[in-house]
Amino acid sequence: MVDPKKIKVEVSNRHAHLNKEHINILFGKDYQLNVHKPLSQPGHFASSEKITILNNDKKIENVRILGPPRDETQIEISRTDAFLLKLNPPIKLSGDLENSEGITLLGPKGQVTINKGVIISHRHLHVSHEQAEKLNLKHGQYIKAKIPGIKETIFSNIIVRVDSNYDLALHLDRDEGNACCIEEDVFAELIFD
Repeated sequence: MVDPKKIKVEVSNRHAHLNKEHINILFGKDYQLNVHKPLSQPGHFASSEKITILNNDKKIENVRILGPPRDETQIEISRTDAFLLKLNPPIKLSGDLENSEGITLLGPKGQVTINKGVIISHRHLHVSHEQAEKLNLKHGQYIKAKIPGIKETIFSNIIVRVDSNYDLALHLDRDEGNACCIEEDVFAELIFD
């Protein structure tokens, strides 16, 4: 049963997706990420490993790496993080790194500077093909969702991302989650205009 009035909401804190080359530079040759805990999307996990991200003299420590490794390194931060780092990253979907910001990554074994890859993640809904069919949703569609609570909020411009490897979850960044005081086990209601 797919209930459009009970969509799991997940708030993403700042994190890194690294390619294998950068994992080797930051942690050592042939290094394998260790699973800290599985994430809701099948096959994805929060690793035990963390890095520091630096822009000149501004830095944020303990940025968790999410696995598995990606083809391209990508750093997802919030607008608040961007202010702290003196960056102006674009709001984009994961994987769209054109015209994004660069940054330096520091690990226990080395450091690497990337000339692109820093983004603020666009709010989005992960959904499988079967779930999308039941909810009458299409890949790339924009939808709205209501987050309940003391600071009830309606978010618009949520991009639907359909893939056979996805499971139903609404992803917001830390700033968006904080704006409506999201705590554990919050469920959104999809709004169909």
